[in-house]
Amino acid sequence: MPIKINVDLLRPHPRNKEFFDDMEGDKWKDFVESIKTSGIIQPLIVTDDYVVISGHQRLKAAKELGLTEVPCEVHEYVDKDGITAEDWKLKDLLESNLMQRGIGNINPMKSARCIGELKRIYNIKKGGDKKSILVNSSYQTDTVSDRYEIIGSESNTVSDSFKTVKELADNLGISERHLRRLDKLNNLIPPFQNLIEFGSDKNNLPLQLAEFLASRSKEEQEELYKTFGNAIGSYTKEEIVNYKKEIETYKNELKKLEKEKTELEEAKTELEEELKNAIPKDYEEIKQALKDAEIRFKELQSRINYLEEQKKNLMNQPPQIIEKVVEPSDYKSLKEQTEKYKEQYKKLYDEYKAKEQELEAFKHHIEDLHNANPVELLDIVDFKYTINKFLKDVTPLIYLGEQFAKLNKNEKEKWLEQIETVQRWIDDVKQAIDGNVKGTNIIYLERKDDVK
Repeated sequence: MPIKINVDLLRPHPRNKEFFDDMEGDKWKDFVESIKTSGIIQPLIVTDDYVVISGHQRLKAAKELGLTEVPCEVHEYVDKDGITAEDWKLKDLLESNLMQRGIGNINPMKSARCIGELKRIYNIKKGGDKKSILVNSSYQTDTVSDRYEIIGSESNTVSDSFKTVKELADNLGISERHLRRLDKLNNLIPPFQNLIEFGSDKNNLPLQLAEFLASRSKEEQEELYKTFGNAIGSYTKEEIVNYKKEIETYKNELKKLEKEKTELEEAKTELEEELKNAIPKDYEEIKQALKDAEIRFKELQSRINYLEEQKKNLMNQPPQIIEKVVEPSDYKSLKEQTEKYKEQYKKLYDEYKAKEQELEAFKHHIEDLHNANPVELLDIVDFKYTINKFLKDVTPLIYLGEQFAKLNKNEKEKWLEQIETVQRWIDDVKQAIDGNVKGTNIIYLERKDDVK
């Protein structure tokens, strides 16, 4: 028999929001109006400690209308038949709300959670039936006295039949296929679940695509989310499948490249050894001479600076003392010697820089070999293509005689210097074809935007 209970004593089930949303919009307004007009016809189902099992929306509407009491049926829940009291409460919460609202009116992701929990409670396993002892009658239709009768009469309450996915679907009033489709959503990673539950018009996840994603492994889903993010719902299944194929192709290609990289690293080590042996013999001697000259120059410069400072200090003294100042006897000779060292230093420095450029050019040559297969370097087709491309780029220059005539002598010399570089390259290649082993002293310059 329903009893009146003060609305302030009633508490919502702690997991209700996890599975069900509140009514909104016109639907909520109509619901409140029906309560205002007709009152609460169907009593709320609550536990003996006033937790609402069925009737959360009725309670909310009553509070909005200013009602102080609502009709309730109090049910007592205990551990029974291998199921805890809390799971009995949850079972009734889920089934009563799914049947009253209709599963099609509930957010798909929340419906999936309901199904997942009911399967757990019923102990329904994937791929087959699982025998489970359950009470056939829902708690929601029993009063306290009725409940004691059911508990006391095991033959009337306990079913030894199998519980299957089909039976659960029939109980909820949906097809087995639809139940299985919804249940699949529980296999989605949290970001995809959020897109279904909270997605906007721009970022949502259509159910058909969600089912496809749910059939992928967790690792695959995370990889896809990392790539497409919340916008994944705007892509078709075919586009995502093609992307996965491309990823696999790239992975295979990456393995090949890693192998080639290892081989090239080995070749690089060998070439570096060759490079050490190919450094000009006088390079280290010039480098050491330059270093010695720098040290000597710094010593002399330090001595000059000291003498200049002494001279400056003396000049700042009173006039009578200046007349007595005598310049050190070795001042002039030291200054002349310093100038000679400056010239020697400049000469050595220029020679050093020239050798350094020559060595840098050789290094570039070696580095280019790192990325080239020696057999491929002798591919006449590639060579012919490279030459033709070069000629295509430079041939128009021969028609610019009038423009060249306007250049000054310095600019013309720069052009001729580059043409001579090409000629030296031609001579080197001819010698290489004749079988002569010869390096090159051509310096390769890389173009930079700030070079004028």
